[in-house]
Amino acid sequence: MQEALILKDSPGSLFRLVGPAGVGKSEVGISIARSLAGPLEAWTPQTLPVAIVRSRKVEQGRFSPKWFAGAVYTAVNSPDVRWAESKEAGFADLLNESMESRRSGIASLRKRGKDPVEHELRDAAQEHLASRQTKLLIIEDAHTMTAASRLDDPADYINPWVALAEEVGTKVLFVGTGAMLRLWDAENEFNRRSPIVFMDRYDVEDPIHRRQFAGLVYKAAERYRWKSASLLRKEMESLYFFTLGCVAHLIKLLDVAEAHAKTMGRDAIEACDLRSAAPTRDQLQHQWDAIRRFEKDSQRATLEEAKKMVLGADCRGRSQ
Repeated sequence: MQEALILKDSPGSLFRLVGPAGVGKSEVGISIARSLAGPLEAWTPQTLPVAIVRSRKVEQGRFSPKWFAGAVYTAVNSPDVRWAESKEAGFADLLNESMESRRSGIASLRKRGKDPVEHELRDAAQEHLASRQTKLLIIEDAHTMTAASRLDDPADYINPWVALAEEVGTKVLFVGTGAMLRLWDAENEFNRRSPIVFMDRYDVEDPIHRRQFAGLVYKAAERYRWKSASLLRKEMESLYFFTLGCVAHLIKLLDVAEAHAKTMGRDAIEACDLRSAAPTRDQLQHQWDAIRRFEKDSQRATLEEAKKMVLGADCRGRSQ
């Protein structure tokens, strides 16, 4: 459903993919990127169907518009396209580029020994998005853009990029936690034009979710060796408890369990490896807090969307 919504809409459209950490937003982003871009060998020379960039807090825990502009330029000028080459590639690998790599990417823009200013980086990014015929720009961790200085409005950070996307006809997908919704608090036009896709965890209290989560566990487990074929069935409740029904947490737990088994000289995962890979009580509490914040933010956003629809219908009725 998420893919269909984004793939069918017109160039210059905006979308928001929102969910707590670990629910699989990045995996959906990768799927959308592959669907839109097609196989790497089919790309024409010098084109870049999809560009992926990660937003960050870089200046004393604050978002830097200039740094972000440079990151977008790097993403379209010197892209990492491992997501298109391998089904196993994930955002964690392809987005963790070093600061040295980013600096080398903008070296050609330096003038008279000085770093380019924000608008020069943004203009250069726009030029490359247009020349490389980029259809979609994915902004990962977009919630970090809310970390504005006390004198700035976070919504102002996205205005230039929205205008840029419209001008070059590039769709923009903002991916982040519920905090990202603050970027649209005072922007009614953006709210109207940028649909929200909420992604939530699997709720094991729901019978349908319970079956879906179990299916996901068995599917993910195919990548690993297990001491017993019945181990997963016996440990299903523990796996849900350890991961809170979140996809990324599940994959991380299985990876850590596999690594633990290898350090113990075994080539198959046992129950003790799963226990060793389990998060601490503090980590679980942190994950629960993040989930509750997301649920609160998504409920508020849903209510606001409903209110706008009611008010809009009321205004249309009065005008008639």
